[in-house]
Amino acid sequence: MTLSLFWVQLAIGQSKEGVQSYQRSKEDLAEISIYPNPVNDVFSVAITLDIGEVRVYNILGREVSVYKTQDNKSFDAAHLKRGIYIVRIFDKQEQLIKALRMSKT
Repeated sequence: MTLSLFWVQLAIGQSKEGVQSYQRSKEDLAEISIYPNPVNDVFSVAITLDIGEVRVYNILGREVSVYKTQDNKSFDAAHLKRGIYIVRIFDKQEQLIKALRMSKT
């Protein structure tokens, strides 16, 4: 029997190219949330910062959805299977703002 463990490493300030050195205020980061959670067909991101992209990963760390934003903060989740997902929110410079857990029912 083989047991495989998967780790998802999330770092604030990480861009697609690597870790960047910048900071956001704790207040801005604390106020970011996904609703409703658990999600049925559509989820929204409550955030005061500008979003460039939202990426959704399954629990194994595989990317399952990418949403390019145009001031839109609501996203279709109807195609996602029931389960737990990691939602990574990026700014317009492709730097990670925050990663959140989302449940799909």
